[in-house]
Amino acid sequence: MADDLDFINQDTIIFSDASTSLALTQFLNLLLGFKGDGRVIKFNLKTKEAKTILTNLQLANGIQIHSDKQSVLIAETGAARIVRYYFDGPKNSTHEYFAENLPGLPDNIRITDKGNTYYIGFAAARLRNHWSLLDFLAPYPTIRNLLLLITPESLGFMLFEKTMANYGIFVEVDEKGEIIKSWHDPTGFTKMISQVIDADDAMYIGSYAHGYLAKIYKRHS
Repeated sequence: MADDLDFINQDTIIFSDASTSLALTQFLNLLLGFKGDGRVIKFNLKTKEAKTILTNLQLANGIQIHSDKQSVLIAETGAARIVRYYFDGPKNSTHEYFAENLPGLPDNIRITDKGNTYYIGFAAARLRNHWSLLDFLAPYPTIRNLLLLITPESLGFMLFEKTMANYGIFVEVDEKGEIIKSWHDPTGFTKMISQVIDADDAMYIGSYAHGYLAKIYKRHS
């Protein structure tokens, strides 16, 4: 289930594989199964060689080369965190947590026009005053498995949508993973945010729940 990609160089791409065993139609299983079978693959466009460089990820999603050009950031949607994997430099072939316990389930991550900060769009908000199906069931594997058994695959996304907050959120983090800004839509006009990108005059926000892009104009001093 190839998800997102970025270029290490002109000959090599690096991409996320959300799950090695499940398809998008099994959406609820992806979130509640906690199978940890997501991975990251490096692929050489010239030699056609593919190499798995990171495994055991909880729904590997958005991917973005870090500004240091030695590491890559990967969104683990199912774990509400961003992983940083080093493909070069002194930490080569190691990984660490770049941002944890995020205020939402991260979808795509994109570098801003500053060149050293990143936008993270959240597929679902995690709010202190709103009950979360995923957070509630995380410690109870037996209940999770029972729910997966009795819920048809066709209703998995509907169940997820009905139990999530009607709330849109994305954040900007610095090169160390610290949140420095956040944008909120408590009306739900733009929710389930998949990606945020910079343009000259505005930020454009995509969502897998809407048939439109949202646009936020930047203020210029």
